Amino acid sequence: MKVDLDDILRCASEAVRAAGAVLAPRLGRPGTIRTKPTGPVSEMDIRAEAAIVDVIRRAFPDHAILSEEMGAVGTAVARWIADPLDGTSNFARGIPWYDVSLAFELEGRVEVGVVYTPAQALLFSAVRGHGARLNDRSIQVSDLRTVAGSMVDVGFTREHWADPSKVAKASRLAAAGAEVRSLNACGLDLGFVAAGWLEGYWDPHVAPWDHAAGALLVAEAGGRFVNCPKPDAADPAAAILASNGHIHDALSHILEFPHGGAG
Repeated sequence: MKVDLDDILRCASEAVRAAGAVLAPRLGRPGTIRTKPTGPVSEMDIRAEAAIVDVIRRAFPDHAILSEEMGAVGTAVARWIADPLDGTSNFARGIPWYDVSLAFELEGRVEVGVVYTPAQALLFSAVRGHGARLNDRSIQVSDLRTVAGSMVDVGFTREHWADPSKVAKASRLAAAGAEVRSLNACGLDLGFVAAGWLEGYWDPHVAPWDHAAGALLVAEAGGRFVNCPKPDAADPAAAILASNGHIHDALSHILEFPHGGAG
């Protein structure tokens, strides 16, 4: 199947901006929130998802879609992977650290990824083989080559902070001289690695729609992304580690993270 990736990128950019236009006026006013196994879902997650699906369906009605809230629809080899509101907890509290993530996958490989943050009007984008961009400029990962002095984000939920083994690993990062943060919007955090503003990002449990776009951003910006799926095939979540590449092996050692996995 042949597709024009420029057309795909235009559609993806339009879709995430459409979702952003739905979300931005409701920052701090998410409507009804319910809890599901993967985390909170708000009324605005659903509305943003509908905006994304509408744009995709008008442009590519035959493509399949995998989205966090509605699940998988269609079986075409061309598939969109969407997280309509990444960082729901931040959004619900009025914290402007959230994003809309959208990836396009062809025959099982992500070819285009975009991450958009409405609050700062930052659009991260990547097309496989053509580098990564932030709005209208090319971006690259940082050149820092030591964990000491690096800034590493950890995607910790309450459950992770309550797990002594995971907290110990984060503590070892700090002991090695890294500045450790927990910002909790996976797509945006991966975009920040791609832009060189973070040297690393580790998340012990993240779904495909959270990292599909951001993983391509990191790779196309010259970094490294490793995805370690859970042993339970029924659980789509994975542990991920992204970095500027230079400190990846050191981070893997500190975090006891497998060096293999899917990039």
